[in-house]
Amino acid sequence: MIRKIIIPLILFLVLNNCGYSPIYSTKYQDFKINNLNFKGERKINEILRKSLVSYTKIDSAKNLYDVTISSSLNKNIDSKDKKGNPAQFSLRINVDLIIVDQFDKTLQINFNEKNSYDNKDKKFELKIYENSLIQNMSEKIHSDIIIFFQNLN
Repeated sequence: MIRKIIIPLILFLVLNNCGYSPIYSTKYQDFKINNLNFKGERKINEILRKSLVSYTKIDSAKNLYDVTISSSLNKNIDSKDKKGNPAQFSLRINVDLIIVDQFDKTLQINFNEKNSYDNKDKKFELKIYENSLIQNMSEKIHSDIIIFFQNLN
């Protein structure tokens, strides 16, 4: 009986005080994006804009950056079947970041994501799947960008 009470209580206390803090929380960020400019692929830019706009509102930041993002999306046919129809595609997202800090130092970095997938019989399902891949790959690039900014400081 005592074991049934003590073990969960100890687990609760240990796990409750483990020091977890979210990585992407803007509360503890020491950088701010002053100007955020986009060029290139509209879908990718909208996903990145929605996720990076919260970093333009940080007032207590020490480091200020102007950021220009150029994105591109490439869809290629990787293989074909016996009839010559596409059997496998690949999507590649390239994002070029140009960062200018408050001391006018410029830094340029490139982020890439690539994914291969099979063709589907229904083109509507294929388009929905491609859109979800673009969303996921853009979110992965966003997380890479934030980690890059955190390591930049």
